[in-house]
Amino acid sequence: MGKNSSKLQTSFSSRQTFNYPIRHMIITIIGLFFVFSMPLHEAQSIHPSQSFSFASFADHTNITFVQQDSWYGGELAVPGSNGTILLNPDPSTTISLVEANIGKMVYKDPIRFKFPKYGMVSFSTSFTFKITTTGDYPNGGSGMVFFISDYKKAPMGSYGRYFGMVSPTALNAQRFFAVEFDTRNSTNLGDVSDSHIGIDINSLESLNSSDTSPNSKNPSYYPQLFLYNNYTFTAWVDYNSSTNLIEVWMTNSSTSQRPSTTILSHKYDLSNVFNDTMFVGFSATNNVSEDGMEGHALFSWNFTIHYPIDDEHAKGTGSVLKLALIGVGVGIVAILVCCACFLIWKRNKKSKLGRNKTVRPHSGSVVISMDHSTTSVALYTLKQLKKATSNFSNDNQIGEGGYSFVYKGVLEDGTMIAVKRLKGNLKKDRREAEFLSELKVISNTRHRNLLQLQGWCCENEEALLVYNYMSKGSLDRYLYGSERGTLARDTRLRILEGVASALQYLHSGLGDCVLHRDVKAANVLLTDDFQSMLCDFGLARLISHSQADAITMTAAGTTGYIAPEVVFSGKFSDKADVYGFGVLALEVASGRPAIDRYQLNLDEVRLVEWVWNLHLSNKLIEALDSCMRLDISTAQEEQWKGVLHLALMCCNPSAESRPNMRQVCQTLDGDNVLLRQPLPRSKAWAPPPPNEMWPSASESSNSACLAPSQ
Repeated sequence: MGKNSSKLQTSFSSRQTFNYPIRHMIITIIGLFFVFSMPLHEAQSIHPSQSFSFASFADHTNITFVQQDSWYGGELAVPGSNGTILLNPDPSTTISLVEANIGKMVYKDPIRFKFPKYGMVSFSTSFTFKITTTGDYPNGGSGMVFFISDYKKAPMGSYGRYFGMVSPTALNAQRFFAVEFDTRNSTNLGDVSDSHIGIDINSLESLNSSDTSPNSKNPSYYPQLFLYNNYTFTAWVDYNSSTNLIEVWMTNSSTSQRPSTTILSHKYDLSNVFNDTMFVGFSATNNVSEDGMEGHALFSWNFTIHYPIDDEHAKGTGSVLKLALIGVGVGIVAILVCCACFLIWKRNKKSKLGRNKTVRPHSGSVVISMDHSTTSVALYTLKQLKKATSNFSNDNQIGEGGYSFVYKGVLEDGTMIAVKRLKGNLKKDRREAEFLSELKVISNTRHRNLLQLQGWCCENEEALLVYNYMSKGSLDRYLYGSERGTLARDTRLRILEGVASALQYLHSGLGDCVLHRDVKAANVLLTDDFQSMLCDFGLARLISHSQADAITMTAAGTTGYIAPEVVFSGKFSDKADVYGFGVLALEVASGRPAIDRYQLNLDEVRLVEWVWNLHLSNKLIEALDSCMRLDISTAQEEQWKGVLHLALMCCNPSAESRPNMRQVCQTLDGDNVLLRQPLPRSKAWAPPPPNEMWPSASESSNSACLAPSQ
């Protein structure tokens, strides 16, 4: 954020900052200019930076060979001879000196897949490659993938069957789309054979796959597409954003045209997976000790983004008709420009008030203007949002926070939304500052685990924020509410990883440090596939990294999640967010709320105190939710002991002794360096009882507030 953050200012006027007829006329002019210019520019539907082609890789300056973190000791992808790229060494000419290899390469720049104007775009790619195996079927290993992901490095331990895409201890932690060419049957991933092609989304358990092994039931797949035949293959992958259809074609030649019949297809809305920009590339692995030695070479690659404005039907229009349309269009545009100039002159003549002056007319209506060049969120009218929410009816209210009500709504195009409506008059009790803070922080934050602001409105003393409606509700509902006991172990871990990633982004990914100040289960919303979305920035504040480590603020947060230093001194830093995350992690692991007033034993009311006492008694695993302890393996038990250990480290009463969110993310991703630090054996610091805590600004918040009521 920092210098690039949205410029917000408030002004008071008896009408909207920009006269509606003039605005609509200018929009019309721009629209007509675009329409009548289309015949001249119809062939330019591909943005130059969004399309590339490598007939060979003799020049690989636009390719990045991904360097892995220190845990990795194998060989990396490298340029080969004759314009090739070797993702893994050729086993026929190289004896590997290491146990396993991971080779990853990506296009040098992230590719943009989402636009404010178009939404999610379509794309197509084709590539020619060769898999070289020296062992007999099925003794190869492990395969390669074409991928589109928000993260280019290989997660820790992602050798072999994990393709450098997922950690074996967190199989669903990443967000990606991939097409796999798999030469090893991994039963734990649901593979169909030791030679198959699959479509993967956020997991290596393929959503659809084709068996190309000798056991294949399709005669066109074997032996033509048998991955052990050392053939040179060409694959084509298309995604249509209008139909959400993914299609894959494949042939065993580098010169053939694309076959008429697909080998794979699947419908999936990738807009739920992709961020605005993603890395695009290839990853290949082998794990000699488990699978065998296998080489992967890439010979060529083409990639294209297709925008919705591409109009194929217009290409048959005659040049005479084109010129006529252009002439008519230019004439209309010229007339409208003259009219707009006259109206603007007339309006300015009537009002001598400077554009930068703040005035208060008798009507007292409030307008907040935003520099829209730095944000893509939509501006709604109060009339639109009243219609969407049935005039903010009680039947549509789905949540209430300290500063706001939240309503479910439906826009005219059928889109489900959640509208956060600040309570009372915007000018009273610092509600204006609250709204500006939330809007300033959210409008330009982009992260897969942060609930994205979709729009806003400030009109007639009303301040409203518009979000996507989250039908699954909030996390507390599934931990200790109406859906208690329904979350699986791996889902809970994926939720924690998502929240940790979002907090790391807020703390260190925006230039300035953004403090959330109210991390709790009710502020974690869940998508249809149970991805976590951190929400409610109503208490967020920006502080500069160059400022002191902590700044004093009005106490805010929710009882049970507030760090000790905030309670006693009012000092709030990023480490207070870490404390809140630690409490959240304990809730996710135990299935109990931070404060459980129904517990008869006072030592068990506060979750942190109860888990700490179990640690002192060497019974830490007993804190684990009883439904998660059923049929738990030794490895899973150790994994969750690590989560509880990490959570208690985050809840250390000393802010300086807590890890930062980057360390938390690394630990959840399988790096055990932090967990080697033993927890203290002394009695933990105990804060005042819950009724003595400072009042919470969001105490009554059901930040399912953007979700259905529980």
